[in-house]
Amino acid sequence: MAAPAPPPRAAPLAALTPPGPAVAVELLADTPGVPGPDALAAPGDALEPRGDVESLLRGHGTIAAGPTGLAATVAGVVGRVDRLVGVAAAGGRYGADVGDVVVGRVSGLAGKRWRVDLGGRQDAALPLSAVRLPGGAARRRTAEDEASMRALLSEGDPIAAEVHALHGDGCALLQARSRRHGKLGDGVLVSVPPRCASRQRTQAATCPGARVRIVLGVNGWVWVSPDRGGQEGDTAAGGLGGDDDDAPPPPTPPPPTPAQRLDVAAAVGALRALGALGLPVTPESVDAAVAAAAAAGVRPPDMGEVAFLRVVAQGERERRMGMQEDD
Repeated sequence: MAAPAPPPRAAPLAALTPPGPAVAVELLADTPGVPGPDALAAPGDALEPRGDVESLLRGHGTIAAGPTGLAATVAGVVGRVDRLVGVAAAGGRYGADVGDVVVGRVSGLAGKRWRVDLGGRQDAALPLSAVRLPGGAARRRTAEDEASMRALLSEGDPIAAEVHALHGDGCALLQARSRRHGKLGDGVLVSVPPRCASRQRTQAATCPGARVRIVLGVNGWVWVSPDRGGQEGDTAAGGLGGDDDDAPPPPTPPPPTPAQRLDVAAAVGALRALGALGLPVTPESVDAAVAAAAAAGVRPPDMGEVAFLRVVAQGERERRMGMQEDD
């Protein structure tokens, strides 16, 4: 009788590691620049940052190890700002803060408010009183307004909003009274790690090189839509417009052309590559990634491959080294 086959061996840990962080560490570990991946650490790993260890300050995700050393307490990316050394936990959910511009999806209705999924620990709340009514009418909400809430926003609709307040239980209270916020039009929703999305001068911007517009939510959700040459204040194609609340609503844009769909697909691939590498997401970084894909002849479906991740990381490395030479 033949001996039973041995059980399959588990894959090594390196084979289970996502390729993005490994590529980022390989190409960017010795380059300056914050934010950016310096090194990956597991809980208990000794940290060996550059500089005089005795003068370092212990940040989040670290613990004193020995008389002068530091060790990681979480799995994540090691970062340093001046003397402060910390470890930003990899993954994790978005934690809302007052003033954040976020992108989410309506998940349901409850009383006089919508529940909005932001990818956080719990749904946020958007009250009916915090939404701009059609025509910009500033008045008290009536029972008729409450009965027609689904005509304004229904389940699954993407929206841009601002965190107005936080309840004691951590639930975020949103507001969308400005024409910069509200329901988003034609586009694609992309998710990147929240640490890659930071507050910008304006969260809705045009990527001229990629020929798209993005609404960069601080929660890591990005809305990508074709650039139809609208005003700078527009949140997205078909979304709401500038700061003038008395201005008439913009006309409904035409459906995107095949060329515009390809532009959006390339921008989506660029965003996913930046998120996989843990690099900051900005209009400039999206334009650079799209230009790199065009120069290398990489199609949008292939922009998540390791070969293209290396191209994007190498471009970031050259940018950082150039900034260091300028300084």
